[in-house]
Amino acid sequence: MRFMALVLAVAVAIFPLAQTNTAYAQQTRSPSILEFFGFKSPGTRLVDQNESAPIKKKKIAVKPAGRKKPRPIVAPTGTGEKNTSVQNAVPTDLPSAKAIDAKTILVVGDFMAGGIAEGIDAAFISETGVKIVEKSNGSSGFIRDDYYNWPQSIVTLSAENKPAVIVVMIGSNDRQQLRINGKNEVVRSPTWLAAYQSRVAQFSTTLKSLGVPVIWVGLPPFKSTQMSADYLAFNDIYRRETQNIGGTFIDIWEGFVDDQGAFTINGFDYTGQPAKLRGSDGINLATAGKRKIAFFAEKAIRAALGNVAQPFAVTALGPFALPGPVRPAAPDVTAITRLAPISLFDPVFDGDTELLGGAKPATPQKSASTANALYVDGKLPDAKPGRVDDVKVVK
Repeated sequence: MRFMALVLAVAVAIFPLAQTNTAYAQQTRSPSILEFFGFKSPGTRLVDQNESAPIKKKKIAVKPAGRKKPRPIVAPTGTGEKNTSVQNAVPTDLPSAKAIDAKTILVVGDFMAGGIAEGIDAAFISETGVKIVEKSNGSSGFIRDDYYNWPQSIVTLSAENKPAVIVVMIGSNDRQQLRINGKNEVVRSPTWLAAYQSRVAQFSTTLKSLGVPVIWVGLPPFKSTQMSADYLAFNDIYRRETQNIGGTFIDIWEGFVDDQGAFTINGFDYTGQPAKLRGSDGINLATAGKRKIAFFAEKAIRAALGNVAQPFAVTALGPFALPGPVRPAAPDVTAITRLAPISLFDPVFDGDTELLGGAKPATPQKSASTANALYVDGKLPDAKPGRVDDVKVVK
């Protein structure tokens, strides 16, 4: 009892002091006896009166996850300074600076010629002695000479560019009717073919007059079977007229068909790897197709250019171009002693001077050997002294 009374007395003495120094934040119940002694009650925080307000935690906004912005690639400069320029990947085949006197390959024709010009440029991209000039007209041909007249234009283009070789690919737009003697002739009719061949011959004759090697690339097959049939007939005309002027005709048909001879979009590129050769429309050329046509024509182009494709390349050295002697001197033929030929069947070789079947000596030659004396002559050899047969017969 005395202990409880003492506790109550102490509590009564401390309670006013606790009210003056501390307060309970948002307290809705009566304080417990432990709180009189400064102990915290679970769920209650004591707040100093001098404290303005409870400190609230700051909310941190979380950014939604997204793609990181790529950082620029910084290449070292070797001076310790940071290079802030973005370094792009270096292509494997860089165009070489062309020589001032580089020979010109002039590519002319319709939209197909514009495609193979890209392929030829890729084939000669590292050749310093060759440059490609493309002067195609996508909608041109031999039918609409009122739109673009190739026999006249080729003379102007040749004078302006002074080509070393002219590459021609044309005819894809010529599946059109021709009006002859007031009548519209359909494609590949006898009258149409005669008129068309005359126009191709006129263009070929003009090419011959320029005095420049001509390489005419034939048309490839197309997705439409009717178009392909027409272009086969066109290629026969181009081949014939190119041969008439001494040019070179390049037939590329087999490189763009499958094993059944039908048109194919996919095939093998010039390195033998599977690739897409044609566009989805079945007409235009894909990048691999352009390069493949250039591969067909490249050999003829290089033959026409001669050794100008690589003017700075070291030429092949023959054995007589090397310094110093490269092979022993030829022997002096006057010091050779020649022997007369000897037959292998000469009788001297078999120990006789007579041929087989000739005369023989009357008596055979006696041999001096002990065996021959015993078996031929019946003569015993002389006994050696002391041997068992060395006996004397006493008569």
